[in-house]
Amino acid sequence: MLTAPDPAAGAIAPPSLTPPNLMGLPSEILQLEGVALVSWWIERMTVSQVPLREKLPFFWHGLLTSSLQKVGWPSLMLNQNQLFRNLGWGNFEDLLQAVTIDPAMLIWLDGLNSHKSSPNENYGREVMELFSLGRGNYSEDDVKAAARSFTGYRIDTSNPMAPTIVFDPNRWDSGAKTFLGQTGNWDTQDVIRIITEHPACPPYVASRVWSFFAWPIGPDHPIAVELGASFAADLDITGLLRETFLHPQFDSPDARQGLVESPVEWLVRSLRMLQLPGNAITASSLINLQQVPFMPPHVAGWAPNGYWINTASELERLKLAQTAAFLGNTWSVVSTGPADRPAAAAALLGVDAWSPRTEAALANASNDPMSVVALALGSPEYLLG
Repeated sequence: MLTAPDPAAGAIAPPSLTPPNLMGLPSEILQLEGVALVSWWIERMTVSQVPLREKLPFFWHGLLTSSLQKVGWPSLMLNQNQLFRNLGWGNFEDLLQAVTIDPAMLIWLDGLNSHKSSPNENYGREVMELFSLGRGNYSEDDVKAAARSFTGYRIDTSNPMAPTIVFDPNRWDSGAKTFLGQTGNWDTQDVIRIITEHPACPPYVASRVWSFFAWPIGPDHPIAVELGASFAADLDITGLLRETFLHPQFDSPDARQGLVESPVEWLVRSLRMLQLPGNAITASSLINLQQVPFMPPHVAGWAPNGYWINTASELERLKLAQTAAFLGNTWSVVSTGPADRPAAAAALLGVDAWSPRTEAALANASNDPMSVVALALGSPEYLLG
């Protein structure tokens, strides 16, 4: 079942994090709590017995993006992560409604600075361009109308040690607005409803799901159109996932070798393959790989696929691969004769076959089993695995 329980990951308790307050968070504490939060998620991913339960929140985190670098409070990022876990399997409108007024998102895209006298357009633009519709399916007038509708949220500071986010009708623009062809006194909930009812929404979301799990496609790709047509009926995310995974093309060579693993996916997979705990390699190592959970670089999230193939990232992967090979369970390679070590490494890491180039590189290193495993972990065949 797609939503089967995952007791192993559930046993990894989240770190104790400071609740938001108006006194601020010293940079030293912020750094420590941020590292603890990242480590927590890496450990969950590593021990998970139902990997989709961790991979789907990671997908939403990269699509409905917020970043600790601006949000400032690890506790708010943890709350958003739990939101993805709780609602990320259900109705897409419900998920988008909740994310829109999530404190981390309101901080990230300046929703708390939006007043009827000066509506902020950041969220109004990104919720359509990046989160739900894609470019070309809205106008600048739609952005302005959405910004007006999203006004009204502020921080209630009556308790400085426990501030809350509230909706203040006096800050909300209650006037009539025309948004995506519909006119009314729209508020936040109305705008999200109209967005998710737009015909561009289902194929866009379907294309993002397929691009994350199979290979990159756009909303106009036949597969996105096909999956979107079913998704449009109820916006059920679990149903979309099921149709994605059961699609005939999902088991094709294009799908099996269509994606370069992101650094987080590569690291977690490597730890699992070598039977290492999630804390075997420090979370800060991901900084050099340019992908740290809870800290995407901008509102578009992390660049996909081929972005991760470059000289700098290959060098950093090799360094971590050497550490993982040294610490991990590589006995099946160590105990094999040099000539058979490339094949043993393939079996250990679940690689069907090596290319002639990789085979030659592994053969050249075959007298050193740790080097064989490290090179295999950094090989194109493993990255596309």
